[in-house]
Amino acid sequence: MQSPDFGLLINNLIDRKAAETAGPIPCVVVAVDLPKSRCDVRPLISTLYQDGTFSERPIVLGVPIVWPTTSRSAMTFPISVGDTVMCIPAEANMDQFKVGIGQPFPPDDHRRNSEQDYIAVPGLAPFPKSVNNPVIRNWDHNVNDFVISHNISTGDEVEIRLTQSGDIYINSKHKVHLKAEHIELESDTMAVNVGQTTWNGNISHTGNYTMTGQARFNGVLFDTHKHVGVTPGNGISGVVTA
Repeated sequence: MQSPDFGLLINNLIDRKAAETAGPIPCVVVAVDLPKSRCDVRPLISTLYQDGTFSERPIVLGVPIVWPTTSRSAMTFPISVGDTVMCIPAEANMDQFKVGIGQPFPPDDHRRNSEQDYIAVPGLAPFPKSVNNPVIRNWDHNVNDFVISHNISTGDEVEIRLTQSGDIYINSKHKVHLKAEHIELESDTMAVNVGQTTWNGNISHTGNYTMTGQARFNGVLFDTHKHVGVTPGNGISGVVTA
């Protein structure tokens, strides 16, 4: 009887255990629940067997999405079916963490580094799908700028851009709303290039201003207006008329 090759058995055992241990892997989102910050994902790298065959990995349900957030601040954005994410397994069972309130807890079992304990980190994409490619942007894009963008490569693309030279731009083909209890603008100079403006409310102005063009007050042209009932000498002129 041939003696077993203990070295081969040990190597096979190590390989088997390694195959059972999940590691970081790119995944595609197949379902998403944004209010609860979770998604279902399918790993994109298939399982390869010793005989050369392979099989797709199963879908993993209820994977927490990692946002740049704290309990008081957040930066969130939509994640869509078809987006790719990087999934990273936790060291231990995190089922109780998912439904808990952020306090220490004992794990439900002894599993470690399992795909059941993935967390999904948005941002990973294949090179051909890089959103940093200037070609796909509707606004002029410099990869050396700091940019917050939304609706990339659509007619509704909008962005806040902090340029490498220190300028700031807000670019949108739609409305820009500012809403606050009090807004202050401080600058040595300001240029406003707008075809037409509408002001609702009272205006208090201190300082001089120079105007080119016509000004109307209550419908009366300021620089060519007339008065009726004009009194001579030191008298006070009558009311304004057109």
